[in-house]
Amino acid sequence: MILRLKAVTKDYIWGGTRLRDEYGKIGGNRLAESWELSVHPDGMSTISGGEYDGMPLGEFVEKFPESTGKNSFGIIPVLIKLIDAKDNLSVQVHPDNDYARKYEDDNGKTEMWYIVDCDENASIIYGFKDKLTKEEFRSAIADNTLLYKVNTVPVKKGDVFLIRAGTLHAIGKGCLIAEIQQSSNVTYRVYDYGRLDDKGNPRELHIDKAVDVTNTSPAEI
Repeated sequence: MILRLKAVTKDYIWGGTRLRDEYGKIGGNRLAESWELSVHPDGMSTISGGEYDGMPLGEFVEKFPESTGKNSFGIIPVLIKLIDAKDNLSVQVHPDNDYARKYEDDNGKTEMWYIVDCDENASIIYGFKDKLTKEEFRSAIADNTLLYKVNTVPVKKGDVFLIRAGTLHAIGKGCLIAEIQQSSNVTYRVYDYGRLDDKGNPRELHIDKAVDVTNTSPAEI
């Protein structure tokens, strides 16, 4: 059975308009993410058209567990997104399964990025230049020198990156990315360029948990 899914869109402060203008996604003036396939409760796909029109995808999978494959036990373990970064995303990290299930009641998050398109000088943050101790990592956050420690990687259309749980990372402005990730919505921000949210408040950081889970050795690309 082939199902057409209705995506869930997310409006974050760093988002742009390409998902609406070029891909026809529905939302406000600013569309940061489009969750194309998701059974996560923070943004579940729904079926569009046909006999099961309007049914949440998770409900369909529970009703028809064989739909996800013989050995999948009715589970969709991945979440697929399109991401339009008009501005830099926060510098962040995701926990592994053990940590996320213990502290967040969610899965951990390893993800893969495919660069669909990007500006000429676009880049991402991918781990650290040199090995740091946990204390040095925390100090760099506190004294605002973190961006001098991270590994900045130029990107081009067609590049692919595996971002393992525990890897410090950030999508740079001007990137349009397809992301295939574990079904999770746990992110620990450590740096956000001093930005304020739509209510004028600093965006929340998660320093202690980020220090706990971050691999402070240089990442292998």
